[in-house]
Amino acid sequence: MTIVPLFLLTLGAINWGYAYPLVFLFVALLRQRMLGREIYFNFLYAPGFWLLLSAGMTYALIGMRTISGVYHHGILPVVAFAIGWLIAEGSSDKQIRDGILALAAGFGTYATLNMLVNIGNNRYRLIDFWTGTYRAATGSGALNTLPISVTPYAVKFEKRLPVKILFLALFLATIQYMFMLGTRTQFAIFLLIVILAALQFAYSEQGIAGVLKCIGIMAAISLIAFLLYHFNVLSIRDYILSTNLAARYERRASLENSDSFRFQSFWIGLRELIQYPMGGRASQIYRHNMWLDVGRVSGIIPFCLLLIYSIKNFANVTVIWKSKQILPSLRYLLLFLYIGAYVNCSVEPIWEGALNFFLALCVVDGMVSAMMRRLENDPNPEESAPDTSKLHADL
Repeated sequence: MTIVPLFLLTLGAINWGYAYPLVFLFVALLRQRMLGREIYFNFLYAPGFWLLLSAGMTYALIGMRTISGVYHHGILPVVAFAIGWLIAEGSSDKQIRDGILALAAGFGTYATLNMLVNIGNNRYRLIDFWTGTYRAATGSGALNTLPISVTPYAVKFEKRLPVKILFLALFLATIQYMFMLGTRTQFAIFLLIVILAALQFAYSEQGIAGVLKCIGIMAAISLIAFLLYHFNVLSIRDYILSTNLAARYERRASLENSDSFRFQSFWIGLRELIQYPMGGRASQIYRHNMWLDVGRVSGIIPFCLLLIYSIKNFANVTVIWKSKQILPSLRYLLLFLYIGAYVNCSVEPIWEGALNFFLALCVVDGMVSAMMRRLENDPNPEESAPDTSKLHADL
């Protein structure tokens, strides 16, 4: 019942300024009545809701001072959080898992459509499928993060063949789109997720011996990949060198200057939180860090509020990951999704360049908060059944 609305939230076909309120009304009112439930807004008791609202409102009122700023940064994030909470409240782990997969599938489909309409284009001339206009690299690259982050789940846990095939196909399409964008962030996220997932799965099954075996296998795969590239087997090297990513690396001097400036801008951002506690630096160049860029625009108050909110959410995910009461596939899905998402937030100005990505993360934040409330209120639930379910009726 909620799979399609969540998929539409991240597909991009409907402007998210309209999509989130409409989905909220569906989830909060129509869905509740269709399920025969009383209408409750228990998300109002969640500390994360108020932290997020405070961060967004202070950001908009101190730094932006516009109605659109209040709506986009003050209201929409908490609407997204409420959607996630209402969906997760009273839902099974499998239903929550499928809701998260729907968000990732929406972004993956969006990235695939963008890839198809930009074949052969230079990275500076890439357009958005839905609008036909140029889309900045931050927003374009963020589309890939969720599909990449759920890939370990699709490979390891997904038992439903159509769903597994779907996400592997989306993974291949997003990899192609990443080459088009010439993005290093998403490739770094991909490598980090793959390595951490492989090591964790190996350790959980065989302990330290499994980890050592996994490292050996990864070393062998790396060597084979190098040899395939070096000897240009199946024209692999020719393909890679023809991509926008390779073209970007050819301008090594400008790339090194950019990396150096990014490193310096991080420390500049920290220093300016003290020098300019009320922000007012919106006209300055990005700090390429979501939290520091919030501080650049609106100062230390929303910076601290958003940082506390983010730390709290990641701490919740670690608690859920360790809990044997939660479905194993959902635990690992959340862990890798948050690692990928927070790496992306650490190196990009997400609130200014990819707010739709942050809103989708807020939906998951709401789900996680509802799951934590369930764990706190029911400390001894029955253990989740093995993850061998058939395709959920909502799909």
